[in-house]
Amino acid sequence: MRLYSALIITLLFYSGHLSGQISINTTGNAPHGSAVLDVSSTTKGMLIPRMSTAERDLIGSPATGLMIYNNTTSAYNYWTGTIWIAIVAGNIKIISDADQDTKVEVEKNANENKIRLTTAGYEIGLIDGKSFQLKSPGQGVFIGENAGLNDDGTSNQNVFVGFESGKANIAGAGNTFIGYSAGDVNTADNNTFIGNNAGGANLTGTANTFVGQGAGDANTTASDNTFMGTNAGGTNITGMLNSFFGARAGDLTTGSNNTFIGGDAGGANAGGASNTFIGKHAGLSSTANNNTFVGADAGAANTSGASNTFVGQGAGDANSDINAHNNTFIGKDAGGGNTAGRGNTFVGQGAGIVNTTANNNTFLGKDAGAANTSGADNVIIGQAAGDANTTASGNILLASMQGVLMSQELPTPLLDFVQEWQTPLVITAFSAWMRVQTTPMVQAIHLSVKTLVKPVYPVTTILHSATYPQP
Repeated sequence: MRLYSALIITLLFYSGHLSGQISINTTGNAPHGSAVLDVSSTTKGMLIPRMSTAERDLIGSPATGLMIYNNTTSAYNYWTGTIWIAIVAGNIKIISDADQDTKVEVEKNANENKIRLTTAGYEIGLIDGKSFQLKSPGQGVFIGENAGLNDDGTSNQNVFVGFESGKANIAGAGNTFIGYSAGDVNTADNNTFIGNNAGGANLTGTANTFVGQGAGDANTTASDNTFMGTNAGGTNITGMLNSFFGARAGDLTTGSNNTFIGGDAGGANAGGASNTFIGKHAGLSSTANNNTFVGADAGAANTSGASNTFVGQGAGDANSDINAHNNTFIGKDAGGGNTAGRGNTFVGQGAGIVNTTANNNTFLGKDAGAANTSGADNVIIGQAAGDANTTASGNILLASMQGVLMSQELPTPLLDFVQEWQTPLVITAFSAWMRVQTTPMVQAIHLSVKTLVKPVYPVTTILHSATYPQP
């Protein structure tokens, strides 16, 4: 029987050698036409060479495709021509390239239930039961075509999300760019750009925060700016320490130390510095320095006037001349008609509303000095006080004083003096006269006036002198 079996095998091999095909079976069937070796059985398997990893590595000049069973790792191995690749029994645990520096691994460590993604030798992603952890060299995260393309992989800690965001960055660290082409030419540190093309031209500027489409997209070398809103700070190139909040806020500025809050606030500011504009269109046309405009349209027409403070809707909204500086307008439309006047202080809704070119006026109260156009060096206090004065200068007017003068009986010489002259002596005389009155109403008014104005002439001079000082 043994001799018969050996003969059959010999004949089979002889036949296989002649035909170029070999069939090993117990049925006597010829080999399949497509197979060089056809092994078939319904009760037995096939064993290939089994060896340890050390023994495998001693095989000299293995042929590409050579296969063994590695009983050190309990896995089939095959030779790619350059390295041995393991095929885990039952499941394929690794898909890799030829040199195994780019691969997908399932459970690299026993029972960890994780999938690892490795490219060029760096593990860039890990999937577990809770999250997809995306990692990039240098503790960074890059998502999007060409995002962080040139990062050198050192500890830069950058986050770039969007098509070509942070594309040119090599060693810049601590940056966060989110949006199409956001910060795509940046090489600097500690910038935050969020929005389409936000910070798109920044090269070496540091510590900038730009949020909004086109925000700071012309900034190249400037630092410490904060721009939030569509096109906010859109043309700033070298201005530093600016804060712009609102669509197109400061979108033409190149100056420094400015704060613009509101749509189009400081929209035309070019080289102006140290300005604060808060409100829609506040300081819209300004190019000057050291202005503070708060309120919708406050200082909207100001171009070159400097060191002004306008607070209230429409306050100082016509102020424009280069000489119109050092004004303080507080209240809706306060100083609303001022174009070239300087050194004015208007407090109250509509105070000094038609003052255009006059200087050094102080109007306190709603509509105080409301008719004044060119009168200078006036002090007008009280609601509607001096509202008939247009061009007169050097006056001191109190609304409460005017009412008392009309209702009280003053000594005739003093009354004549008050009605004829509008000088500081008017208040001095009025205050002195009230000192000798006893009615509660007059005494109360006297105390009010006394707190506002310090008498500059002795009482006896005003009350008893036959000849009054001339203005």
